[in-house]
Amino acid sequence: MWWGKDPILPDWNSRKAVGQWGEEVAALYLKNKGYIIVARHWTHRIGELDIVTRGKDGRIIFVEVKTRTSNRFGSPEDAIGPWKQERL
Repeated sequence: MWWGKDPILPDWNSRKAVGQWGEEVAALYLKNKGYIIVARHWTHRIGELDIVTRGKDGRIIFVEVKTRTSNRFGSPEDAIGPWKQERL
């Protein structure tokens, strides 16, 4: 199931392009599910948040996007360790 206009596929050899593509897909998905995108690439002295959104109930939700081209080095969930989870 797709959620709108297809984002342009990235250069799969560019980690930055793949990451940006993943963030665009995540933002489109959230918008189509009724979430309001409050900020993208929000920066604070302790780090950056990929997407900040407001849920249907008004809660603020922080989204960390991890895009992988394969599971060779683990799943995207594995890329967010305890240190990153604590900071979020």
